[in-house]
Amino acid sequence: MKLSQIKNLFNKTETAETFSKQIASEVSIYKDLLKKKGSSIPIMLDEDIQLSIGSEEVYLLCDLFSKNELTEHEIGYIADAFTLSDNVSYTTDQISDLVAMLADPELNGELTYDLADEIMLTCRNLR
Repeated sequence: MKLSQIKNLFNKTETAETFSKQIASEVSIYKDLLKKKGSSIPIMLDEDIQLSIGSEEVYLLCDLFSKNELTEHEIGYIADAFTLSDNVSYTTDQISDLVAMLADPELNGELTYDLADEIMLTCRNLR
């Protein structure tokens, strides 16, 4: 997965369906390894650009999940990539915290529609 692909998703120059297909093999490995306790999960990320994440981007990820356009594993994979990347910055510490809530389902629990709604409400209040 490339940061530029994620930016294209955010800019809506790429559909969620296309994006999902592009990262399908990576997410499949991620999903399988999540089932194994204590396993190390590789995040394959090409940090080809700098990416700033704000409330709109976090809102969009949760909205795509709520509309069943991206799965909880795809969202988790993206959020894990953000937390590990040196080329991703956050507009505020609160946005960083929201991304962390989406990352590492082993630590934070699986993403649910209720949690996505809660995060979207927080994002709306941050605008």
